[in-house]
Amino acid sequence: MGSADDYVVFRKDRTVTPDKSRGGGVAILVSPLLHPILIDTFSSDGIETLVIDIHPSIPIRSTRICLVYRSPSCSSPSLQSFLSFIEPLIGNLPFLICGDLNFPNIDWTSLTSPTQNDFLSFASDNRMTQFVNFKTRGENTLDLILCNKDIVRNVAPTIPFADHSSITFSLGHASPPSREFVPSRQYHLADWESINNCMSLREHSVRIETSVVDSKNPKAFYALCKSRLKSCNSAPPGIVDIDGTHLLSNTDKAHAFSRYFASVSTSPLHGPLTHPTPSPAIPQFDLPCINPEQILIAIRSLVPKCNSSPDDLGVIMHPSLKFTDHVSKMTSKARAKVNLMFKCFFSSDRNLYSRAYTTFIRPLLEYGSVIWSPHTDTLANQIEAVQRNFSLRLFTRCRIPYSLYPDRINQLSLQTLEHRRFISDLLFLHKSVHGFYSYDHSNLFKLSPLTRSLRRAHSLRIALPFVPPTSHSSFVTRVIDQWNVLSEEYAISSPFNFRSHLLSLPSISFSSDSLLRL
Repeated sequence: MGSADDYVVFRKDRTVTPDKSRGGGVAILVSPLLHPILIDTFSSDGIETLVIDIHPSIPIRSTRICLVYRSPSCSSPSLQSFLSFIEPLIGNLPFLICGDLNFPNIDWTSLTSPTQNDFLSFASDNRMTQFVNFKTRGENTLDLILCNKDIVRNVAPTIPFADHSSITFSLGHASPPSREFVPSRQYHLADWESINNCMSLREHSVRIETSVVDSKNPKAFYALCKSRLKSCNSAPPGIVDIDGTHLLSNTDKAHAFSRYFASVSTSPLHGPLTHPTPSPAIPQFDLPCINPEQILIAIRSLVPKCNSSPDDLGVIMHPSLKFTDHVSKMTSKARAKVNLMFKCFFSSDRNLYSRAYTTFIRPLLEYGSVIWSPHTDTLANQIEAVQRNFSLRLFTRCRIPYSLYPDRINQLSLQTLEHRRFISDLLFLHKSVHGFYSYDHSNLFKLSPLTRSLRRAHSLRIALPFVPPTSHSSFVTRVIDQWNVLSEEYAISSPFNFRSHLLSLPSISFSSDSLLRL
C-alpha cells in the first residue's frame, strides 16, 4: 500500500463526550495524482461523514465521494440531518456514497424496508443504485456503495477487517477517444435534426412515461421500470434512435450514426456500415407446435400458490393472517412502487406523477377496503403515510414550495385515503340495500324504517341486528350514522347518482371523527 507520505489523508474524528468516551470516525487516503479536494465534513449523534472531490486527468470527469459511518444506535433526527447535509452536494457530478451505514433491514432488490424508509426514499429520489450484493457482516449487508452514475465496477469482498468484510471496487469512467485515423467529414452537411432527436434522451423518456401512464397498463409500467433499472445497473449510457429504439451497444450506435453521416462522408469511407453476417457456429432450432388444448390442460394442472380461499368478495382470507400484517405488507408494497417510480421517471410534471400514483399505486392501498378498513388511528395513519410521503416527494421533485399535507393533496386534486374508504363503505351499503349484491346480510344490518316521519329520514333506514362490541368494525358500523341521515332523494337514487353525490361531499378527514392527524 505504501507509506502515509504517499497519500493525502482526510479525516473526521468522532466527538468525544463524557457519555461517549469511545473514539472513532472516518478517514480517506488518496493518491496525490487524483488531485483530491476536501469539500465538507459532517458529524452528528452516531454519524461521521467526509466529502471530497477527486480530479483525474483530462478528459475523465471529476467524482464526488462521500464516506460515511453510521452507528446502529443513530437516531432518526441525526439521519435526517445527514440527508439534509448531503442533498445539496450531489449536483451534476457522479456522486458516490460508501461506508458502514448499518441498514440491515433494507431490501435493495425490492426497494423496501420496514423501518428505514427515509434513506430508501433519498436513494430513490436521487436515482442511486446500490452495488454491494453480498453479506459484509454475518448475514447482513451493512457496508454499502451507492452511486447515481454507472461508474462502479468489479465490486468484490476481500480479506475481512475486524468483524466486517473489506470491499474493493473500481471506477469505470469512459476511456479517452481513440487517436486512430478517422476520414474527414463535412459535418455542416449532416442531418443535425435527426441527431438532435436521437440525443434528446430526457425528452423522449418523458414522452414514453406519459404514454405508459395514459395506457393504465401495469405490465407496461413494470416493463419500463425494469428496462431502466437494467440499463442503469449493467449497461453503458444509451441513446434513443429516431424511431424510439434504445441503442445501448457501441455497434448499434455506430450503425445509427453511420446512417446520418452516410451522405456527407468522403472517400475512402463508405456507408452505411454493413451488419455482420450470422455465425454458422450458432445452432439453429425450431419452436415446437403447441395447440390451445395443450395449453388449457397445462393450466388446469398447475398447483395453486396458496391454500387460502377467497371469500364472497374475492379477498384472500387465511386463518393465520393478522390484520396488522396485511396492512404492513400492503403499505410496504405500495412504498416499493413509489420508490420505483421516482427512481425511474425523469419527468417534472406533477400531473404525470399524480396520474401514475392513482393508476398504479393507490389501488394497492384500497383493494378490498370494505373488508379490512382500519379502525385504529395507528393503522389509519400508517396507510395514509404512503400518500403523505408520495405527495411530499412529488413537491420536491417538481420544485413546488412546501405546504402541509391537506394543502398538498388539494393542489394535486387528491382525497385522503380515509375519505375514499368512507365513500367505498357507503357505496357498498347502498348497493347492498338495493339488492345489487347478492349475499346474506341479516347478521350485518336490517331495514328499520321509522314509524313517524322526520325531516332528515328516509324509508331505507337500517339498524344493527345486535349490539356489537367496541372492537368490532364492519362497513355497516362505520357508516350507519351517515346513511340514516341521508335525504330520501339520494338514498333511493341510482348507484351512479349516489356516487356523484358522495364525491361532492366535504372530506371527513382531520375532523373530530377522523382517525388522521396532521
